[in-house]
Amino acid sequence: MKLRSFLLIGLCVISFGLNAQEDSVAIRGDYNRNSVRPIRTEDIMFRMRVWSWMDLREKVNSRWTAQGNEIVKLLLQGAMDEIDGITAYRADSIRNPEGDFLDEDIITPQQVQARMKLPEEDEGDLPGGVNIDDLLGSLGGDSTNTGGANAEVSPYYEYNDIMLIEICEDFVFDKRRSRAYWDIQSISILLHPAQTRAGTTQVIARFKYKDVVEYFKKFPKQAAWYNAQNPGRPLSFTEAFDLRMFDSRPIRYSNPENGRIEDVEGVQGLNAILASQRFKNKLLEFEHNLWEY
Repeated sequence: MKLRSFLLIGLCVISFGLNAQEDSVAIRGDYNRNSVRPIRTEDIMFRMRVWSWMDLREKVNSRWTAQGNEIVKLLLQGAMDEIDGITAYRADSIRNPEGDFLDEDIITPQQVQARMKLPEEDEGDLPGGVNIDDLLGSLGGDSTNTGGANAEVSPYYEYNDIMLIEICEDFVFDKRRSRAYWDIQSISILLHPAQTRAGTTQVIARFKYKDVVEYFKKFPKQAAWYNAQNPGRPLSFTEAFDLRMFDSRPIRYSNPENGRIEDVEGVQGLNAILASQRFKNKLLEFEHNLWEY
């Protein structure tokens, strides 16, 4: 009996030592501090940073905008909450092409709100001959006062009018585990080109994905991805991202010119969309073909 107890204690001590050693190895060395599940740099055989657009108007992405579970509303409300919110950053810049999170890029809740302001009516027509009145009507808003003499029109975009998210992530092949991972780095809320006077996308706020994961934990009911197959068992937004329950179109990847896909391949319009799809297929083929060697 004593011998059995002694052996059990010995096994526990050995097991604890092995686990401690494994944990120490997992955190030893250089790794990306912005990753939710970091991989040691020496274990990375291949890494490519990819930026893609997630259009919430697409049916496959509609579960991210279910009533009471709107991801854009949750993030922007957090960005404008000075007490219990989430830190927001400005867009990537020329001096910061890889999208690192610098202290000088942090923006205040007031700056976030200012970026949601509608174009002034006296600015005239938007690019392409689109009038501000027509644009607001197409977005479900109204540029005229139709609610009586005391009714006022909000000078800011509604949350459900903002339907574009940019996802920055690393496509990483971990040679230690012999598999590829999508390691999300940041999530940005964008205004669509049709919503800006310049006719280009405008970043309202950019968030570190590691902060986003922690922020979602504070609001489990709101940060829930609507599960149409089993409404009684919704997924958290974090789980949905991990399972890739969204559709997005790559618009840029790591390259010497830091250019977008259409610039790198010299294509426009529909050909740019096809080039984006070809790029997605190349990444899938790359992972598959690794096992041929």
